[in-house]
Amino acid sequence: MKRMQNPSIFAALLAASLLTQAPDQAAAATRPTLIITYPTANLSVTNSALTVSGKASDKAGVTNVFYQLNGSDWKPAHTANGWTNWTASVTLTNPGAYSVRAYAVDAGTNYSLTNAVKFTYAPTAPLMVQIVGLGTVSPNYNGKWLKIGAKYSMTATAGKGFGFLKWSGSLSTNKPTLSFVMAPDLTFIAKFVDMTPPVAVILSPKVHQSVSNAVFSVTGKASDLVGVTNVWYQLNGAAWTSADTTDGWTNWMAQVTLRPGTNLVAAYAENGAGLKSKTNSISFTYVAPPENAPASLSGMSAEISSTDETKAFTVSFGADTFSQSMLPGANEDDNVVGTYTYLKLSTTTALLTITDTAPPSKTNHTNKVMLTFTNSQNAVFISTNQDGSIGTGAAVLSSAPDLAPKSLAGDTADLVTSLGEKSTTVFGSDGAFSNTAVTAAGTIVSKGSYTFKQYSPVGGLLTIEFTSPTDIAGAVSYNIITYSASKAGTWFQAYVPPDGGETENDYGTFTVP
Repeated sequence: MKRMQNPSIFAALLAASLLTQAPDQAAAATRPTLIITYPTANLSVTNSALTVSGKASDKAGVTNVFYQLNGSDWKPAHTANGWTNWTASVTLTNPGAYSVRAYAVDAGTNYSLTNAVKFTYAPTAPLMVQIVGLGTVSPNYNGKWLKIGAKYSMTATAGKGFGFLKWSGSLSTNKPTLSFVMAPDLTFIAKFVDMTPPVAVILSPKVHQSVSNAVFSVTGKASDLVGVTNVWYQLNGAAWTSADTTDGWTNWMAQVTLRPGTNLVAAYAENGAGLKSKTNSISFTYVAPPENAPASLSGMSAEISSTDETKAFTVSFGADTFSQSMLPGANEDDNVVGTYTYLKLSTTTALLTITDTAPPSKTNHTNKVMLTFTNSQNAVFISTNQDGSIGTGAAVLSSAPDLAPKSLAGDTADLVTSLGEKSTTVFGSDGAFSNTAVTAAGTIVSKGSYTFKQYSPVGGLLTIEFTSPTDIAGAVSYNIITYSASKAGTWFQAYVPPDGGETENDYGTFTVP
């Protein structure tokens, strides 16, 4: 045999042949050993990036490990501890069966037996399943990781009152059973539609019920398998109007204004699918109560019996002013005039607000009186006084005769005081007056100016400013005048002396010749 002249070329060719030939054919007295620890036999893996791992050993020392995937080229593995442990990263492409083989080489170029492991690559992906409406899907694979490439099926079953409509999403069909081959990023939607209309009932009023409130609250209940979206009501054939609710239409209400006699209220409910309930209708009667509370107090007089007054007194009303007269000998200082407002609240109730304007001791004194009328002439009341006290009592109403004049100009009045003293007052047309009083001390003549204002059909305020005699010049007299006849009546005087000292009160009667 001819001797090889270039041993380095021969060694390279030998090494190359060792990488391509089956290493099991290389015999050696002391082979290294090699095992594959992962994957294990018949393992099913789901990740395409797989790390093959194993162990190798030899007395002389392992120098390399080679691996092969599915019969491809042999490739060197990796180690971090001298091949005691080794790894190899492989990429799995198509689902199915795989085989990994590996062998080790020692320093003496001895080969281990080739170790082989068969395993399966079965990749998975999550499936999204949505349900719209009331129903179920069986089996429900929502959120499950399924094998890519495998065949699956799901069946949609409608819930009570619903019907199956269709599957949509990655596939569409109107059949309840959906068959599909699993792939990444699949989404399926099972849609069910409401087939059952909602229910609406009217709880109040009852059929043929008689009510006495013109403003009435209709109430009812509504229900649906999924949810009521609105309740509509109608009164006496008018336009349909949305009702009100505070609990998602379980209970609903509607405030209506009734007409005297027969009224018809109807209502129906609607759900999110646009289905409407049957229309529920109730016929009932509104019996209007008598209008006991008057629309206005103008031109009226009220005789008041109050728990906080010792005797009855009378209040008479103009358009927006009033006069109040007390009987002689009973709280004469409660003779007042002033302004008022009257607000009718219902057929039987009203709020009267009275503000005193004269005499000065009563200025801006306000009472609020809640009136409840038992008929058109009689009422009971509760008053809240300015000082916070509460009063109760009764009032009897009647028409006030038109007795008080608009002016006193040109009149002459004969007066009698509470002590029986007499005087005569002459009222000029120029706003001047003169008064001649006959007293125990003699005849006294006083003069000054006056004004008069009518506050009610029977009463008014006469204000006198004295200019003589000298000892009373500057004094002011406030006189509440109440006519019991066209030329006679009573008066109450609050006399403020010139020095502005304590007010002196007196009362009496008058006649006009």
